[in-house]
Amino acid sequence: MSVRPADAPLSRRGILGRLSAAAVGGGALAATGIVGGGRASAASGDDFILGVENTTESPTVVHALVGGGGIEAFARLDAFGLHGQAHYIGVWGESSKDLVLVGETTRSEHVGVWGQAIGTNCSHAKVGVRGEGASGGTGVEGTAAPYGYGVRGFSGQGFGVRGEVTHVNGIGVSGTGPGVGVKGEGQTGVLGVGTAGQTGVKGTAGGNGWGVWGTTGIGHGVHGEAGSGGIGVFGRAAPNGYGVRGESPSGFAIIGQSSNGVGVAGDASNNGWGVKGTAANGGWGVQGISDTSFGVRGDSTGGTGVRGESQTDTGVYGRSINQTGVLGYGGVYGVMGQCDAGGTAVDGTSSNGGVGVYGRSLPTGYGVRGESSSGFGLRGDAVTGIAVSGQADQGTGVSGQGKVGGEFRGTRSALRLVPTAYVGAPTTGRHLKGDLILDKNADLWLCKADGTPGTWVLLG
Repeated sequence: MSVRPADAPLSRRGILGRLSAAAVGGGALAATGIVGGGRASAASGDDFILGVENTTESPTVVHALVGGGGIEAFARLDAFGLHGQAHYIGVWGESSKDLVLVGETTRSEHVGVWGQAIGTNCSHAKVGVRGEGASGGTGVEGTAAPYGYGVRGFSGQGFGVRGEVTHVNGIGVSGTGPGVGVKGEGQTGVLGVGTAGQTGVKGTAGGNGWGVWGTTGIGHGVHGEAGSGGIGVFGRAAPNGYGVRGESPSGFAIIGQSSNGVGVAGDASNNGWGVKGTAANGGWGVQGISDTSFGVRGDSTGGTGVRGESQTDTGVYGRSINQTGVLGYGGVYGVMGQCDAGGTAVDGTSSNGGVGVYGRSLPTGYGVRGESSSGFGLRGDAVTGIAVSGQADQGTGVSGQGKVGGEFRGTRSALRLVPTAYVGAPTTGRHLKGDLILDKNADLWLCKADGTPGTWVLLG
């Protein structure tokens, strides 16, 4: 078909019947008057002239037979194949079955379909390209093979691609596929904002997949921030799952930092665990490091602040180079240990003059207390040193109370009294009846009456 210029008019019926095969050599087929704001002459048989504006009040309709094309426009260089401009809709297409408007480009830097809307201050009411799908249809679909972009959006300060829904169960932007459903790159790859207590970014996965997966070189794979009282990252899991899980071959799987608050907090109800750490092959389930405060701290109003369990090793292990490995404060018990048959409730190990287990109570109470129904409430073992030692500046070093207050046995001696540095009974200080001393000459003295220095008798 030959396309006639303005000085060689072609009938309207003729051009509409053969426009699909039109090719403009190097120029653009400007269809502003075909589908845009203007209309061609509506009278049957009137000429439709290219190169000039055609105006009418009535529509111009093109019907394509089965397997044919309606309007096909070609352009070369930087021109438009089909250009629509209007106050409302520049180009409109409807289909009850398949594609309505298809745009193709053979150059990697060019665009198949381009939509532009002029607005101010991110006016969402003005849309460059808009697609509507009803009854499960797709409003806008982009396909790229093998490495291109199906749909790509650009924006200066607004949104490159924005999706909106009107129902609470709808999805603004959804991505599916065997690879990555939705991928974002930039200073913020994906930004999600949730209003009225809803979710900014939500990820779900079936089977063994990941709802949200973040990877990074040296930055943050997943970074969450929250205002006062909010939650930076929140994870929820069905029974036996993980709300938030972190893995690392040599670094920190999950790290929490806080200037004045809590780095990592865990809450649990109904016999659950607020924070649980599991490690194999010599690792640490939970490790806490602090310069001047608590590495790991547990608080509870009615339960256990920190609890550790182990089948064959130590439930809770604390180590400090120069200070306290495990420190416990409590209204009743600072540190409480329970064990099954044959186990050790609390085990403390020290080297180079340190203290394995140290308990302090102010002003009264027990620094260290052990209870047992039939075994040892408190037991100390030593190879060459002292198993249990008690020291008090003004009180009693070791006290025992029961049907038998103290029981001592030994392979060399059941009891040994350390001699004093003087000879004879004490001459100063207050003493109570029942006090025993062994003087410098190995004479044994017994206090018979309270006093200063008390009444003493020589036993031998």
